[in-house]
Amino acid sequence: MFPKHVRTHHRLHHGHKPEELDFLIRRESVSGGATSSQMQREFGRLNEEEKENLLKGVGLRPGIPSGAGLLLKANLALSWNKLRHLRRWLRNWNVSLDSESKDREKAKGMTSPLVAEQLPFTFTVKGPDGKLATEVRLASCVCLEDISSTVLQRLDLLEREGKLTWHGVIPSDEIWLKIGGDKGGGSTKAVFELCNVAHPNSIENTIVWNIFQAPDRRHNIETAYKINLSQINALCGTMWK
Repeated sequence: MFPKHVRTHHRLHHGHKPEELDFLIRRESVSGGATSSQMQREFGRLNEEEKENLLKGVGLRPGIPSGAGLLLKANLALSWNKLRHLRRWLRNWNVSLDSESKDREKAKGMTSPLVAEQLPFTFTVKGPDGKLATEVRLASCVCLEDISSTVLQRLDLLEREGKLTWHGVIPSDEIWLKIGGDKGGGSTKAVFELCNVAHPNSIENTIVWNIFQAPDRRHNIETAYKINLSQINALCGTMWK
């Protein structure tokens, strides 16, 4: 005789074969009605290969929370191409990420408006006589439309997350902003970093505000930064709170 609480099994296991139903009834009896906990214990006793085969057998794909792909991309400084390779690799282990199209759609609502244009930059080339010469040609330049609003939004986010700090050095009524740049891979990038965080030089705190496909010459820098220079100067007198 099974305990009376088992008599509800016909509502829980409708559609099973007789031998399956008998097994499920016994599991419910052994567990005292706590079938989920019993199945967890049974699953926990399996080795890793058995667990993997079981999950594949029932077609279960462990999912990573929606939006996690963008976090991976940002925290690991991955390009879209590298994230694509990572997504394929995870799929081999039965782990799924959001599709790239979904990630790109989410990213649109998380990025600041951009300005993209072709500008006249200077390049060093070899002339007909074999001597080095300067050539002017159009090349791509992309920058933030408004650095000021991006910095203020960033400050609001850091404040909500409780990540702002003054390090015991920065005056309590000041926000310090570091402007820097880097040349590499055929492009020149300009970044800013807020100093009022625990790790100012971390990748997570480094925001690219301008990038152009040309050498980091004075003329090229002045040409590329013409949109943002006045905004950066205006930041010096901006009141945040």
